[in-house]
Amino acid sequence: MDPQKKLDHPRTSDSRSSHTLSVAVTIVFGLLGLVIAICASVPDWSDFLRSSEGAPRPSPQLPVTTVTGSTGTAPPSFSSRYGAPQQLSRFVVAAPSDPFCGYTRVSLDDDPEARVNQCGEKDAELMYGGYGDARGLRGADIAYFGTAGGSQPATGEDCLLAAKTHAVNGKVVAPRALRPGIGLCLQTSDGNVVWLGLKSVKPGQSDDLPTLTFAVALWRLS
Repeated sequence: MDPQKKLDHPRTSDSRSSHTLSVAVTIVFGLLGLVIAICASVPDWSDFLRSSEGAPRPSPQLPVTTVTGSTGTAPPSFSSRYGAPQQLSRFVVAAPSDPFCGYTRVSLDDDPEARVNQCGEKDAELMYGGYGDARGLRGADIAYFGTAGGSQPATGEDCLLAAKTHAVNGKVVAPRALRPGIGLCLQTSDGNVVWLGLKSVKPGQSDDLPTLTFAVALWRLS
């Protein structure tokens, strides 16, 4: 064999290895350039990732219960339209004795007073006596007249509510309905409220008109 050919063979192998390495380097740089180009085309990777996963979902909101502690302050007191009641434990209304003036006038707007044998309805909230269907205890110069319990209502508003919701038919309480234990509430033309609790019924001048004894509470309009 020619010695010169033996020397040329290793040079040929080195040349091929160098070519292969050059190709590999070219491919690597080509791929690297491609990656850089892709990165440059996507300015914000976080937006890219969010768009690929869809819009972020809000976290579920749990109901919140607010607990308010006690401040130690009392609730606002009820503001009444009426003052403290004026009370009478014994208020007597007697039957009229004069056959020509068959009424006892009962005044309640001022100091409660019963005036026997005085005719007419002027300055009288209640009239006791009368004739026919009007005979008995009837409302005169009043706005409301109704039945209430035998115990005094707590407030003037309570009594007024009873006068409105349990109105006496024709504003007349017949003599047979006047029994101990009944209560009556009324509102006068001046706006005051009165409770009458019937305590006793005793025979009087007339067979069917007994003498009445009431407990009275009068609330004056403030």
